[in-house]
Amino acid sequence: MSTEMLDRCVVRTNEAYLRIQELQLKEEKRISLVKSLIEENKIDISKDDKTENQIRNLLLLQKAKQKSELYKMDEKEINVTRVWCDLLISSVFSETISYGLMLRLVENGIVTESEISELLEDKYNIKKDYEWYSEDFMGCELDESTDIRIEDVWELCAERVEKVVGVKI
Repeated sequence: MSTEMLDRCVVRTNEAYLRIQELQLKEEKRISLVKSLIEENKIDISKDDKTENQIRNLLLLQKAKQKSELYKMDEKEINVTRVWCDLLISSVFSETISYGLMLRLVENGIVTESEISELLEDKYNIKKDYEWYSEDFMGCELDESTDIRIEDVWELCAERVEKVVGVKI
């Protein structure tokens, strides 16, 4: 009986390993396709610090992806791109994120509630978790400023966004 159990474990491990390999290959193909779309559409994704160029490049890339018959954008990628552009736009006018942007960052999985809680405590010495902090904004407009600095959000999640978008921003 234990031999059968071990055999099943080996089979399942091999199946899991194959799925992992398939997912890695799929991701490599997606990244390659994104790079070719960047080249085809002459999008300059050089390390440009100008916010307006980063926004333009992100939107041009999204447009190229949507036009492509080979590339299939999912809802998550569309939403993450939208929120990231909003974060970039916010950085032109403010040093902190708005309450509405904080909600959207969490809703779209760009940051977690616990990461916001840790950020509040570690960086700003605010001893409230995400839920409790959010309650402070009940009755406020979504554009109400929070204590969370945009640069801290960038540090926290830039790599995640780049992975979803398929290119280093």
